[in-house]
Formats: sequence, structure tokens, C-alpha cells
Amino acid sequence: MRSRRPLAALLVAGVLLSPTPARAGMSSEVADGTLTVTGTDGNDVVQITCAGGDVTVNDRNPGTGRAACRDIGRIVVRALGGIDLVDLRGVLPVDFTALAGTRVVGGGGEDTLYGSPFDDDLSGSDGNDRLYASDGTDVLDGDGGSDDLRVETEGDVVLTDTSLTASEGSASIAAFEQVTLRSLGRAVRFDLRGFRGRTWAYGAAGPDVLLGGPGMSGLFGGPGADRLIGRDGEDYLFGNDGPDVLRGGGATDRMDGGPGRDDCSGGPDNDIIVGCP
Repeated sequence: MRSRRPLAALLVAGVLLSPTPARAGMSSEVADGTLTVTGTDGNDVVQITCAGGDVTVNDRNPGTGRAACRDIGRIVVRALGGIDLVDLRGVLPVDFTALAGTRVVGGGGEDTLYGSPFDDDLSGSDGNDRLYASDGTDVLDGDGGSDDLRVETEGDVVLTDTSLTASEGSASIAAFEQVTLRSLGRAVRFDLRGFRGRTWAYGAAGPDVLLGGPGMSGLFGGPGADRLIGRDGEDYLFGNDGPDVLRGGGATDRMDGGPGRDDCSGGPDNDIIVGCP
């Protein structure tokens, strides 16, 4: 799992606030092949990349001096307090050839954590956090607060309360109240039936299959003949272009077939159905 396109853009509910630049108290060091970055109690930005063969933290060398990207075996970031942004999307396999994985821990604020294409261990800690993972075998923990996992992928996904299995990688997940899945351009099958929180799924071109979970689900097809299936929660199903099949569940659902000749069917409750013959 080493493609450069992020598999998972994994996110949390709430308003995203822009962090201020990292404070002077933020530290970074390389020791025994491990890059460790420690934030402050303020609002920090941590962006790790490779420039000219050397690892950089916010476009600067670590506090211990220059270090070759190829010599970094592990990356650890502790964000501490504040509203923090940690971005490891620039940590690429072509540069960090010895890297085994990363560990990122948020603090008490509403943090946004972007993982790398490697095996990531991301923890939001307290606060309403947004976690964005990438390829690899990841461990994702929303921890305290109301957390949202966002996934952007070109492949199929099966989601449960404890795991996310996708074509590009897999993750162990915990403590997420909401999950958002989005196709990056091809037909997909998103199976959310094993996740009990709120779910949002967005298809793309082609015949998508979107299977909602037992909680509230919002399922949005793309151009093409899509199949959107709700379950027991309050569902929102939007077919978009093409001859779509929409099926509600046990609660009050809203269905909109969109352009095209669609087949819509609600459940036993008073459903709202538009755009269907």
C-alpha cells in the first residue's frame, strides 16, 4: 500500500478552525533514527516533509540539525494542547525509505491529523478531532469528544465499529461518532452496515453501491446507475444522474432519485420521495 493518493481522508464533526503558526516552544529532534516533534499548549502547525534529501519540520531542519530522510525509521508527534494541525502527507516512501511507521497524538483541542502513506497510529485525544489517514495498515482512535473519520478512496470499503477495510489499506478504528466516505472517481461499493454511528457516503462516475448503516445515513450516488440502500436509521438518499435504485429502511427517510428513471421504495414510516416515477 504505497500509492501517493491518500486512501483515507478521515474527519470529525464541528467547525474547523485555522491554527496559528507554531509557537517558539515547539521542539523537534532526531535521535536513534526517530524524529520526535513536541507541540505547545497553543495552536500549533506541524508539517513534515523531505527537502533536498533532508527531513524538514515546517520547512526547517529539526532542532538537532540536518538529518537525512532515508535515515528516519520512525516519526512521533505529540501535539499537546490547543487547536493543532499535524500534516504527514509529505512523508513519502520515495524519500523515507527506512520509515516503519508514525505515531501522532493530539491534545485537548479540536485537532486535525493527516497521516502518511505508511502505517500510522493516530489518536485524537480529547476534543472534537478530524483524522485523515492514508495508505497502509493504520490504527485510528478518535478518543474523547465527538470525532469524525473521513475516507477518500478509489476502491471499495467495508466499515464496522472497529475496523475499516479498503482496497488500498486497512485500519483498526475506535471512538468515532461519524464516518464520511468519498469516491475519488471510479465506481465503488461502500458497505457501512457494520457501523452504528452516523455515516455519509459519496459515489462517483459509474454504478456505485452504497449500503447505509443502522444509524443515520446520507448516501449520494454519482453519474451512473447507482444502488443506494438505507437501513433502520433516518436516511437521506440522493441518486443523481442515471437510472438509480433507492431503498429506504425502518425510519422516516428522504429519497430523491435525481435525473433519470429511478426505482424508489420507502419503508413502513412516512417517507418523503421525490424525483421518482
